Amino acid sequence: MRAADLALLGAALALSACQSVAPQARPVDARDPRWRALVLDWNEQARERESLRGRAELAVDSDASGLHLRSRQSFALERPERLRVEVKGFLDQTLVLICIDRGSYQLFRAEGRRVETGAVHEKLLFEQAMIDLSPSELIELLLGAPLLDPTLRVAAAWQLAAGAVRLELVDDRGVRREVAEFAPEGQLAALSLFDERGRPERELRFAELREVGAARLPHRIELESSAPESRAEIVLRDLELDPALPEGLFRLPESIAPRGAAP
Repeated sequence: MRAADLALLGAALALSACQSVAPQARPVDARDPRWRALVLDWNEQARERESLRGRAELAVDSDASGLHLRSRQSFALERPERLRVEVKGFLDQTLVLICIDRGSYQLFRAEGRRVETGAVHEKLLFEQAMIDLSPSELIELLLGAPLLDPTLRVAAAWQLAAGAVRLELVDDRGVRREVAEFAPEGQLAALSLFDERGRPERELRFAELREVGAARLPHRIELESSAPESRAEIVLRDLELDPALPEGLFRLPESIAPRGAAP
């Protein structure tokens, strides 16, 4: 997920089954072993990112539902599925706190001091914030490190401006499932995902890469989903990559939810 102009990425990756490649993209030999190596090298890089802590500004818009959400959060996460998101109010007070740990979640809402607990499911974040991602997918997104499917093969490749590369990955039936764009240094800059029939499902774009620890992390992430149709933008700040996170961080504090409140 890396450093190309965001407007160019949006145009380049608005792909459909019948679209032609943008004029600035030069086709190259898809059989070149460098492209397969690029996919595998990226997955290896991505797996090295294990945890992250920071602040985020989230904007979610869905014309279909009329939702226009704006919020500020502090967050911490750890692969594969440990997540803490604290939604902040105008004076930095806690409005909502959600903690996900080992398959269960706890949710606190300051209004009415309500606590909800349960098992993690795929639509949990969509129900709470209209984010069309599972918790593990959101963790990969915030890390700027979604894994590409290693079982797919490179069916087409294009050289872009300044050494960037775009790859089309297909399954064993020849159906397009992923289109990945890499910045010249090998960082994933954008990723489009397609369903088993090759229809667009989701598009991710990553920009504003900055050094954080030993990696270059995106500080602006965009997500567009097809069904339901929605758009999200996440601006990240004060990032710490792979910090030491206390064990109890992914549970509600006992002052909010006593031990008996755990699912």
